[in-house]
Order: sequence, then C-alpha cells, then structure tokens
Amino acid sequence: MEDEGYFSWYFDIPIVTRTYLTISLILTLLTTLDLLSPFTLYYNLTLILPPTNQHWRLITSFCYFGTANLDFAFHMYFLVRYARMLEEGEFARQRASFVLLLFLSAFQILLLAPFLNLTFLGSSLTFCMLYIWGRLNPDVEMQMFGVLNFKAPYLPIVMLTFSLVLGNSTTVDLLGILSGHVFYFFRYIYPEVAKIRGWKKREIIVPPTFLSWACG
Repeated sequence: MEDEGYFSWYFDIPIVTRTYLTISLILTLLTTLDLLSPFTLYYNLTLILPPTNQHWRLITSFCYFGTANLDFAFHMYFLVRYARMLEEGEFARQRASFVLLLFLSAFQILLLAPFLNLTFLGSSLTFCMLYIWGRLNPDVEMQMFGVLNFKAPYLPIVMLTFSLVLGNSTTVDLLGILSGHVFYFFRYIYPEVAKIRGWKKREIIVPPTFLSWACG
C-alpha cells in the first residue's frame, strides 16, 4: 500500500515537472553507483562546441544536482514544489508556455554561466521558477522556521539572505532571479505597457506553432 502511495504521488506530478524530476533522479542514481561520472555532465562550452560536440551537456548541466544526500533531497523538494505549482497553476492547460518558460530561462542562464564560472545550472533554473511563482502569487502568506512571516514575492530575498548567513555563494541564486525577472517582465509587464502606449506588438513570449503541437 505504501508503494502504491509513492507511485500515485509520482504520477500525479504533471508531465513536464515529472520528466525533469525523473532525469535528475536517474543521473543521480547513475553517478552514485559510479556508472556515470559527473565530469561528463557539467556545462563546458569548449566541450559542447566542435570538434567534441558533447551537446547533451546543455541538458545534463540543468538536471544533475549532486549525489544522493540531504542537499540533493532539498533541491528536489524545491524543484518539484515550484515547478509543479507553476505547471498546475498559472500554466495549467498551457504546457507549451511552461516548456517555453524553461527553455528561455535556461537559455539566459547558459549565456551568462561562462562569465560566472558556473558548471551545474539546475539550482539557478529552480530559483528562477521560485521567483516567477512568487511574483505571480503576491498575496500568498509564507512562513519560515515558524517565526518569519512574509509574502510570496519576498521568498527569493529570504532564501538569498539565508544563503548569505550560511556563508554560501549567492551567484547561482542571483542568476536565477535575473533570468526569472527577465521572463516575468516580457511575459506579464511588457504586454501591459504595450497596451497602454498603443504599440502593435503586444505579445513577445508566445509558444511557436510546432511547440504547441508537440506539447498537445
């Protein structure tokens, strides 16, 4: 019965978030069992471009969160929680738009990562989704450690501050916030500005036809 509960929870996760989770779990399992080396997964432009052409790194650098430990579980929790809430909430019945969110956010992160010496990028993408979810849910009340109360849009700032207190680098978090804000601006703010000013082009972030077809 307990196994059925786990399977039910897994298959209740919407397809895009579930796919992301599954790839991450498989990569972690393979590296934990020493069947795959993390050195074949990290983001490295030199290895991605010719003549090596290791294009899979464009995906695996977002899907590998380290070996199976508490830190990995923490990352999986945030990944599933905020990706799922976006996919089931704002992007319900808009699968192509959610995939486009991931693609455009990942593209921004990939562009900036070489300048910041970042090699594993999944945490930035997760932080990006956390930021977007917070902006889309301004009235949601949140609590941390049972004492700190705040609204959802302040969650990235709270997490960023927490990282600083622990002495961790905030580069990954800041990159996620930046990519999330760029997406949020062009998806939600720009159309309103264009409408007020009477600009002809009011929608910039629209899924292409082939993506809408592929996502059903």
